[in-house]
Amino acid sequence: VSGNIVGNGSVLGFGKYESGTSAILSALPDIGFEFVGWTGAISGDAADQVLSVDGDAIVTATFTRKKYQISAIINPAESGTVAGVGEYDFESSIALEAIPAEGYRFIRWDGVTEGEYDNPLSVNVSSALEVKAMFEEAQYSVTTIQSPSEGGFVSGGGIFTHGQEASVQAIPAEGFLFLRWEGGNFADPFASS
Repeated sequence: VSGNIVGNGSVLGFGKYESGTSAILSALPDIGFEFVGWTGAISGDAADQVLSVDGDAIVTATFTRKKYQISAIINPAESGTVAGVGEYDFESSIALEAIPAEGYRFIRWDGVTEGEYDNPLSVNVSSALEVKAMFEEAQYSVTTIQSPSEGGFVSGGGIFTHGQEASVQAIPAEGFLFLRWEGGNFADPFASS
């Protein structure tokens, strides 16, 4: 009894048998593979088979890569999405990309052993994986600067979350007039506050 192997695995039971005896064949998949079935002198998808030997016999054991689900949870909900999730073959190299919704920024991955802060995240598929994409509200720094420096005093800078309104004020020094604000999205760039 001899045979062929398609994919990654091995077969126990190949060898010489006397006519009228039985050969017990066992298909053993390698890590990350699964047994699909037999063809040739035997058929079926059971890994262990008994073959009645009445002459030379050739069988083929077929193995295929396992498929694993790669999924993601978004935290907080509605703060973004993750591209690249789905079902993948064992040993596939994939990339997961955290895409923040407007007003959010990506912080890190939870549930990974490497690349916690990488975006995109490279993954070599070896089992099912569920990651958590962690986002937070985006924050912006508003800095006020007067020009020329002796022209007056400005206030209202600080750290603001996305969508929060920042209030700034310009107080001209004696002998100076306020002209305009530059470098931002002002409701009225010519108003001093």
